[in-house]
This record gives sequence, structure tokens and C-alpha cells, in this order.
Amino acid sequence: MTALHRGSPLTPSVRLAPVRRQDDHEVRIPVALCLPRTLATQRVRDRLSALRDVEVVLDEPRHTALAGELTTWQQPIVLLVPPVAHAAEAVREVSAPGCRTVVLVADRAPRPAFEMIAAGARGVLDLHHAADELTTAIHAVAGGHGYVSPSVTGRMMDLLAGGSATSAMARSGAEAQLTRREREVLRLLAEGRSNAEIAQLMSVTTSTVKYHVSNVLAKLGLRRRGEAIAYALGLPVMVA
Repeated sequence: MTALHRGSPLTPSVRLAPVRRQDDHEVRIPVALCLPRTLATQRVRDRLSALRDVEVVLDEPRHTALAGELTTWQQPIVLLVPPVAHAAEAVREVSAPGCRTVVLVADRAPRPAFEMIAAGARGVLDLHHAADELTTAIHAVAGGHGYVSPSVTGRMMDLLAGGSATSAMARSGAEAQLTRREREVLRLLAEGRSNAEIAQLMSVTTSTVKYHVSNVLAKLGLRRRGEAIAYALGLPVMVA
């Protein structure tokens, strides 16, 4: 990998120069990029280059390749546009080394945002306004907080407000169908555990874990692992 200095044009699979001190008291916030090449993401890159307390340390458009490089840096903030087909898996993968992930989503619907948060994201930005909110989001997440774009938050709150005692009763009835083992699997899913980790903790095979996960999804009327995680965390689940 080629090392570049701040301000040099970024190319795929580029590892940049180490984070440098601005003075004796301030250290730049390390940020890793996992973004495609679009007009919207170019605005994000342009905005990052103007932030004096931020240093882009990695730029890799493939989340699978980026995950292997993240351990080099001390808990960087990852700006990620996840692949549509495997969004939650991508968030879990880049967040695994202890990174703080901020997801940029083109869809402002609440469901993707809930799924990203359930998968471990510390922030969700509306991709179309991400450049304008970048400074606030990065500083919030770097300070140990979370950040969700106002355009996304409004829709999430509308969905939360639509909850009712009836839906809570329905959840309780569905959960009553789960066996003790299935409830344990659901709890571990909510902790972000992989099938291999769950198998080790429960002293069973990964095939058994997959069997339990399939039963959990079927009994709760869910289709995806991310929906089960959101369900376990008490977040609303929208099943297509």
C-alpha cells in the first residue's frame, strides 16, 4: 500500500500517513472511509479535507478489505456506505475491531436505520446531506455519543410513536413460543455475536446455532437476522 500525505488524491485501497499532532495538546480524530465514488461521497471527502482535527487514515471501498486494516489504528471512526444486500453484515464486520461506525444511507426510511443501529452503528447519516452534518456527527461519535440525521430521526420517531399495547402483547405472545435455548440465541444475537461465537458460548455446533436462529425467525415472524436483533433490542421491526 502507498502512503500519502494529507491533501493527496485518494485512490482505492490506499493507506494514508499516520495521524499527526496539530500541537502539543490536540490529536486528530482518525477516520477510515468505505465509500463508493459518487458525487455525494465526493462532497463528504471534500468536507473531510477541510476539517483540521480529522485525519483520513484509510480509504478502501470494499468493507471486507477495510476490516482487515482497521486493527492498525486506535478505534477509528468508519464512514461506511454499506452494500444494500448485506448492509447489517458489513456494519458488524467493520465495527468488530472496536471501531465506531457511522453509516451513510440513501434511504431515509426508518427500517434501514434501526437495522444499522442494531448491527452496531454509532451514527446514521442521510447520504444526501452527509457533508453538511459530518462535523457534528464525527465529534459526537468521537465523544462517545451517537448521531442520527434529523431527516432520519423524524421518521424513526414517527414509527416509535405508532407502537401500542396491542403490539406489545403480540410480542409477548410470540416470545412465549421460544424455547429456553432459542431465547438464549436471541439474547446473544442482540449482543452482536456471530454464529461461531454463539456456538462457543453455548457449547454447541454452528449448525445447531443456525437451526435455533431459523426457529427464532420463524416463530417471531421475521425474515432476517437484523430483524431479530432489532426485535431483541426492543426496536420496531418492519417486515416486508
